Amino acid sequence: MADFEADKTSGTGPALVRVHPLKVNDTEADKKASLIVDVNGVTKTVSLLQKKGTLSYEYQLEVNKDTLNIPGKGGTDTLVVTSRRRGMINGTPQGDWENVEVTAEFLEEPPFTAGLRFTDNEEKTLEVSITSKNTTEQAISGILTIKQVGGLTKTVTVTQAAGEVTYSYRIDPTGTTLSVPKDQITNPWEGSVRATFTGYRAKLIEGTKVSEEVLPFKIPSIGETKVI
Repeated sequence: MADFEADKTSGTGPALVRVHPLKVNDTEADKKASLIVDVNGVTKTVSLLQKKGTLSYEYQLEVNKDTLNIPGKGGTDTLVVTSRRRGMINGTPQGDWENVEVTAEFLEEPPFTAGLRFTDNEEKTLEVSITSKNTTEQAISGILTIKQVGGLTKTVTVTQAAGEVTYSYRIDPTGTTLSVPKDQITNPWEGSVRATFTGYRAKLIEGTKVSEEVLPFKIPSIGETKVI
């Protein structure tokens, strides 16, 4: 009875013999043995049975970052996902950890255009790419959910930085030729010429124009050109 133990091996009847297993059955097979009682050559066989252990799994899901940060112009950041399980029989670990599949998705539509891709199968590397530009002056975020077949989940915040602000300038019209009279008369302004110019400043966020305003400017100095 290698797997069982009796509290006594002899005695005078009637006798109570207690039999118990030596340890928890942490295997996937029943354990069997026979207890033989001998009274003056008359034997009685008692079958012993310890039921096989109950197989279950211990799951593990880990990520190496809580937040992914991507520039306002777009780009890529990566996340390492550890997803595995190991067998447990009556609470005793069995064998090595094995990889378990996971999925990743945005449960709600994020405020940017993003792509998701797992790049390997061991410690899974999740690549998150944002292909759109953030044309606002505030950071924008979406919540990425990672699900494991064992039921565990992790959430990661994906943040795209505020867009870079730049300015461009223009004058309308871009070029004008004025014909000034050769001779002045008594009132010099009667023979003057005039032109209207308007200066503009455009505000751009990541190259996209979001607004434009009229700018004041100084009266330019007048130069003289001579043909010699």
